[in-house]
Amino acid sequence: MSKVLLFGEGPNDIGRRTWSKRHDDFVTSDGWLQPMVRRLRGSEGSEDGARLRELTILPGRGHRPLQGLALKAQIAKLRAESEGYAAVVVATDADSIDPAVHASKLAEIQAGFDAIDNHVVSVACVPMATSEAWLLADRQAWAALGAADFSEIPRRPEECWGRPHDPTSNHPKMMFGRVCDANDIGDHSDTRAALAEVSRFDEMERKLPVSFPPFREAAGEI
Repeated sequence: MSKVLLFGEGPNDIGRRTWSKRHDDFVTSDGWLQPMVRRLRGSEGSEDGARLRELTILPGRGHRPLQGLALKAQIAKLRAESEGYAAVVVATDADSIDPAVHASKLAEIQAGFDAIDNHVVSVACVPMATSEAWLLADRQAWAALGAADFSEIPRRPEECWGRPHDPTSNHPKMMFGRVCDANDIGDHSDTRAALAEVSRFDEMERKLPVSFPPFREAAGEI
C-alpha cells in the first residue's frame, strides 16, 4: 500500500478539510485529483491533498533552489520523501490553449523533479486551459450524474477559452458552470470528484489529445 501526495491549486483540485460537529472532528472530502489518480495509478494505496501555495521554502541545504513551478516541484518531491510518500503529483492549469505554454509548464515542473535525486515517483499534471476542460470531455460522465442537457459541452475542450469571469464566455470554468446550471447540478468540488470517478479515460484521450495522454501515462507508473 503506497501513499501519494497531491498538490493542486485549490479545493476543486484536492478537496476540502472541514470541521464536522456530527463527527466532532475534521472531515476531508476529495477534489477531482484524488479519484482520477486513484483510478489511473498502477498500485493500491491512498491519496492526500495539499495546496501548491504551501510550497515556498526549499528545506535543508545542498539543493540549488530553482524558480516558479520548478521550485514548487523541488519542494514537493522533498516533502513527499520526508513524509513517507511513494509518489507526488504537482497539478496546475496551463491557463492557456497554446500548446507551447502547456509544454513550458510541464517542462518547468519536470526540471524541479529532476533537480531532486530521490526515489519518489513524480508526476506533472497540466490540463490544457483549466481542469474543467478535462471534466467537460465525457458526456456519458455527465449523464451518470443526471445531466440531460449537453448543449454547453464542447466538442474540443482544449480549444475553449474566454474571459474567466464572464458567464457568457467560452472559458472552461464558465462553460462548466453553465452545464451545471442547465442540469441543476452543483458547481463545486463534489461534482468535479464525481465526474473524475466516472469519466472514461479513452474518451478523455480522444477529446484532450494534448494534455491528458501524458498525465495518464505518467500516473500509471505510480
